[in-house]
Amino acid sequence: MLDAWRKAQLLKMKSKWREAGDQEKYCAKLLKTYLKQPIMAAAMYTDAAMDFLKVDKNEALNNFTVAIALYCDNGRFDVAGRLERIIADEHFRNKHWEEAALHYRKAANFLSGEQMFEQCDYCLELAAYCFVELKEYTKGCNTYVLIAEGCMQTNLRLFNSRGFLLKSLLCLMAAPVSVPGAHTHGHHTADKVEDSRNSNAKRKEKEKQELEAARKLEEACKVKYNAILTRVHDYEKKDCLWKCSKEALFVKNVIQFRLEWDRSRFAEHIYYWNNVHPMDRQFVNMLRPINEEFEVELARLEAIKVKEKRDLERQRIRKAKLEKQTKLLKEMGVAGEA
Repeated sequence: MLDAWRKAQLLKMKSKWREAGDQEKYCAKLLKTYLKQPIMAAAMYTDAAMDFLKVDKNEALNNFTVAIALYCDNGRFDVAGRLERIIADEHFRNKHWEEAALHYRKAANFLSGEQMFEQCDYCLELAAYCFVELKEYTKGCNTYVLIAEGCMQTNLRLFNSRGFLLKSLLCLMAAPVSVPGAHTHGHHTADKVEDSRNSNAKRKEKEKQELEAARKLEEACKVKYNAILTRVHDYEKKDCLWKCSKEALFVKNVIQFRLEWDRSRFAEHIYYWNNVHPMDRQFVNMLRPINEEFEVELARLEAIKVKEKRDLERQRIRKAKLEKQTKLLKEMGVAGEA
């Protein structure tokens, strides 16, 4: 075992990481099987994993898994939690959000059992970040609430809780609106030989369907934002300072501007908030659905204006045509309307 360990150190000096990892893995097997030293074997598996991490990610993760199992069998959950966090960080760097969230939650469970609450909350925060990237907003919201409740247990972290409560509400804002019975209507063009009455009936039916879809969407949005406002009031029971906090006021104002379709005040509010608390990319992305709702509504209103303008132009052309035909009939001496 000692000979293999010395070879591994020499190979490390030559930057031959795979060969060094194989030697350390061999040392770990000897320590585990023959020398009955599970803690030392787990430490050697960890060293081998750190070497493999530079050349072979899959082999590194396998060695980390064996080391974590040995640490857990011997009650060293704090070390197991740190190794889970190393695995999660590797997945996080590669943007494997699902695996990263899984390992961050495992690390948080290990660390919370060892009363390491600050590190546990940090792992949960990164897990919530991964859930948001996966667009699993309900899980992200629940995780942020869990972190906030943990912060409320100590006076040193009490003032951090409102930031996590705000992020949980932003997750609810970013969740898509579910409209019951919603379906998309295709654009139908009337056949040239079709009767004009059928075309008008189809056009009116299509307009009616569009109005009904817009009404259902607006009702679903009101249900969504009223539920968020209810959650804002419920948080007052969790944190005594939440009611007068700037985070609660920010959420209320954003929802008010959205329900009033006041896009300019909404943009100004976001701008002033960014001057006080600079927003990161994910914060902005969670506010983007509200801005998209503004754009959809403005596009709908613009389409209505264009349609009204087109109808007026059609009526003007039809009136001019009728006047021309009437004049022509009068010149021909034909009585009656055109």
